[in-house]
Amino acid sequence: MANTNGNGTWSFQLRRMVLAGVGAVSLAKEEVQSFVEKAVERGEMAEKDGKSILKDLVAKQKKNLKEGTTKLEHGLDGRLERLLGRMRIATKGDIQNLTEKVEALASKVEKKGRK
Repeated sequence: MANTNGNGTWSFQLRRMVLAGVGAVSLAKEEVQSFVEKAVERGEMAEKDGKSILKDLVAKQKKNLKEGTTKLEHGLDGRLERLLGRMRIATKGDIQNLTEKVEALASKVEKKGRK
C-alpha cells in the first residue's frame, strides 16, 4: 500500500538529505563568521583579512554546492534510466530511434509508390 503522507517517497527522502546538507553548511558558515568577528574584535585579525576569509568561504561553498548538485543530477538521471529500463518504459532516446526508423520506412514506401 502506498504511503499517503509522502514520508516514504524517494523524492521526500532526497529533499530531506539536501536540506540537512544546506543546514549544516549554513551552520558552519555562521560559526566561522562568528569566530572571525571575535578575532577582529580582539585585534587578532584585520577586518580586511576577516572579510577575505568569509568571501573565500562563501565562494568555496557555492562551488561545492554546484558540484554536488551536478553529481546528484547525474546520479538521479542514471537511476531513473535504470528504473525505466526495468519497467520497460520507452526513454526519449528510444522514441527518437523509433521516429527515425519510421521516417526512413515512410520514405522507402513513398519511393516504392512512385515507381
